[in-house]
Amino acid sequence: MLSSSRKHVAFFLLVAGAASARAEAPITLDELQSLARIHSPKLKSARAAVSSADADVRAAGALRGPRVDIGVFGRAATPFNVSVANGTVPLQLPLSGGANAMLTQPISDLYALTQNHAAAEHLRDATSLRAQAAENDLAATVAALYFRHAAAAAQVDHARAEVAAAQARRDVAASLATQGQGDMAAVLDAKLAVATSEAQTATAEAALDDGRAEIEALIGISFPAGRALSTTLEKPQLLSVPEKAEETAAQARFDVQAAEADAAAAERRCSAAAQDLYPQLAISAEAGPVVDAIHPPLWAAATANVRWTALDWGLSRAREDAACARAAQARQAALDTASEARTAVRQAMRADQTAQRRVDAQERALALATELSRVVADKAARGSATKAEALTAQARVADANAQLAAATAEWLTARVRIELALARQR
Repeated sequence: MLSSSRKHVAFFLLVAGAASARAEAPITLDELQSLARIHSPKLKSARAAVSSADADVRAAGALRGPRVDIGVFGRAATPFNVSVANGTVPLQLPLSGGANAMLTQPISDLYALTQNHAAAEHLRDATSLRAQAAENDLAATVAALYFRHAAAAAQVDHARAEVAAAQARRDVAASLATQGQGDMAAVLDAKLAVATSEAQTATAEAALDDGRAEIEALIGISFPAGRALSTTLEKPQLLSVPEKAEETAAQARFDVQAAEADAAAAERRCSAAAQDLYPQLAISAEAGPVVDAIHPPLWAAATANVRWTALDWGLSRAREDAACARAAQARQAALDTASEARTAVRQAMRADQTAQRRVDAQERALALATELSRVVADKAARGSATKAEALTAQARVADANAQLAAATAEWLTARVRIELALARQR
């Protein structure tokens, strides 16, 4: 029994350790984007808009079908007097009641109703496409913030290395002043350098915390206190851009397709608006039982209604003109959106090339700083260089690392913008 208990304890400790390891694992970009898709208030609003647009489609479709109205009526006895030759005679009708059902089907409105239903379908498609575009935009924004946060972490490392180097220089200056080989001005200058480096470190750490808070606000949740964001930045893979990338973007991007759907919906409404210029026809049939002493127990009636507005002072024509003008405006907006997509691809490609050149230059700078730090460290080991000089060289390496991280973050962000411009899912 004791052995079994120990096995259970060991098992629970193992599970707890694994859970703790998972809790402390850095949050990766893929995890951030998955959390954003689930918790983002912006995406929740976009999905609600899609549901609302889908309900509008069902409502517009229902208007095309026949309408059935069912009613119940009753009438109480009403006493009244009837005049006769010798005076008046009081009479009273008996209680009566009944029910009726009316079936109404629009005829001439079917064209306009069909056009409005098609317009609602286009608007639903546009709303759905915008929701997909919002998801891609959110993923790209999360990625850019993630890369910027990683670069900020490298900047914090550099700032802390500068503090260590400044403190070493301060100690050297204080030691020389104590031995009579230096003056207080050098000591104060070294102390000022330490204070400046510490202030820069505090600023870098605050920027790091602000970046995390910005990501949390964008995603819609707060991360556990024990989990940090991953600060790993890897160079992008070789870029694969399809031929005629600009035209691909002008056709495949979600916002372009949404603008096209908006234009199609507006054109449908322009067609529907013309229906008000013509006579309106509807037919209806009504039937039901009646319970009283006068009417037969069952009755039925059929009606055809024709209505034409002979004079509305140009209201119907103005409505049609306004609807068609909005259609032309929506069509032009679709063309503008396609043009913006082409421009976005060109700009993203240029930004990618610029960022790549900057990363190459920073890699060379980091290699030189690393070699210099190695040489100074060797000299310090032989006594021909001071500890302060060695720490200063290490700070330069940290600075080169920070600059490389910033350049890599810029390159990765440019690559994300290319994918976004080409409407690629992240």
